[in-house]
Amino acid sequence: MKMVTDVSTMTLDGGVECLDFVNSGYDLQKDVVCERLHSYDDLLILLERLNIFDANCLASLNVKAEANQNDAENALQSAREIRGLLYSLFAGIATKSHKKSADNLLRQINDLFLDAFRYKQLVIHDGHLHFSFQWEAAGLMAPVWRFVLSALDLLNTGNLQYVRQCQRCAWLFYDQTKNHRKKWCSMESCGNREKTKRYYKNKKQVL
Repeated sequence: MKMVTDVSTMTLDGGVECLDFVNSGYDLQKDVVCERLHSYDDLLILLERLNIFDANCLASLNVKAEANQNDAENALQSAREIRGLLYSLFAGIATKSHKKSADNLLRQINDLFLDAFRYKQLVIHDGHLHFSFQWEAAGLMAPVWRFVLSALDLLNTGNLQYVRQCQRCAWLFYDQTKNHRKKWCSMESCGNREKTKRYYKNKKQVL
């Protein structure tokens, strides 16, 4: 993870869309918010970087946000609040403390899944049945519900023992390495920093 406060330059080390969304709000200190979603446009930038929506969808949401600034601000605030709930859920899974999750957290998460799934419809495309996300019906909350559905997919189809929290920073990631022993969100940033720190610590002890 690079030390940035800009969603356009933060590294995307989560491995899953919902975890990159969660990481947009945290940095070195666990549970301490480091905000990168300063505007609704930042939310759209993150969607674009993750290739979640196409250009036409993003342009339409941008126009709608400009025309309905109060609604856009409300959607942004909802995104931040929901991101916090998802952080609590997945951080608990990563640290093996999710069994102690408060009933209130699970109730809120389940309510989110119900709200988000309203915008998935079974359709036929090229002769095949599949679920399609109805972003137009979701309106300015479309980005938020799309990230919530990503979380639902991870819980349904992912191996939750591979949801990890970086040993150096607060970021969460899905370990997709071959041996599943990944310790850091990124070897290039946190991994190298941690190894350098240990090297100088050991060198100092020798001296």
